[in-house]
Amino acid sequence: MDSSLASCRVFSTPELFDEILLSVDYMGTLVASVSLVCKAWNQHVNESPAIQRALFFLPGCSKALSDENAETFFVVNPLLRMHFGPLIHEPLNFSRDNIWTRRARAATDGFDIKELKGMGLSISRGDGNQADERFARKEASWRRMLITQPPIRTVAYLPINNAFDPPVHPLERIRLPEGLRMGRLWDTIYHALWTSHQDDVERRGVRMALRVGTGSSLRWSNIARCCSKLPSADMEVDLFFQKIEYNLWPTDDEADRPSRRGYKVNWDKMQSQIRSKFYSEGYDEERVFPNETQGKEVFEEWW
Repeated sequence: MDSSLASCRVFSTPELFDEILLSVDYMGTLVASVSLVCKAWNQHVNESPAIQRALFFLPGCSKALSDENAETFFVVNPLLRMHFGPLIHEPLNFSRDNIWTRRARAATDGFDIKELKGMGLSISRGDGNQADERFARKEASWRRMLITQPPIRTVAYLPINNAFDPPVHPLERIRLPEGLRMGRLWDTIYHALWTSHQDDVERRGVRMALRVGTGSSLRWSNIARCCSKLPSADMEVDLFFQKIEYNLWPTDDEADRPSRRGYKVNWDKMQSQIRSKFYSEGYDEERVFPNETQGKEVFEEWW
């Protein structure tokens, strides 16, 4: 049999073609290269359920992050981990080694724009104060990718007015049947850190925690204790997302007030200067967690 004819038969058999593509070591090759070979290959990649699951565009199985043994089978999207580094690795895997500064760990157990700037995320590697156009464009494939397999399907969202005071806002639980996509999480982070705020807000931060299996991590345990007023069934969430505001410290010392205001001015300046380095053209303010209207439950009494 002619070798070219044999290869054509292999590539025209969907199951065999899937096996070949799924053996590719680097996930980015499937996303960036295979689809560019020809229209037929592009169509196959876009229509094959097996390939779409491998690329984290479709849920991979019927299992859930809340399953008792989820720690044995859940996977963080390797391509997102490569390009969004500590932002994905630390909150989702609870690894604190050599990622955050000592100050960030001590102050918030989360991150603000200064920590975000230091993460070296691919989207922020453009020239000057611009985002990398490959990642900033509206059609960028990372925006449609699931963050984990199994997907994150329930999110608890909580805004905190002052990081050093008890919460005053209700806790909101959002159900996402199709799973949380990276674009939506990124838009919510951007919205939390860069939307306008009151004059007494010095800076903002974000704290995240993923619940996997029994949810026995130290961070999740601390969050669960804060939600002690909720029945256990109401704490069935996969991802906890907090937006934190740090207000100017009140002081009676007249000499200290200018320095506190000066610190805020410098922070606002940095916030303005680097805003465009993290902006995605696909940003959709209507889809960020606090503005979500579908599948949302509100718990007034939870703290």
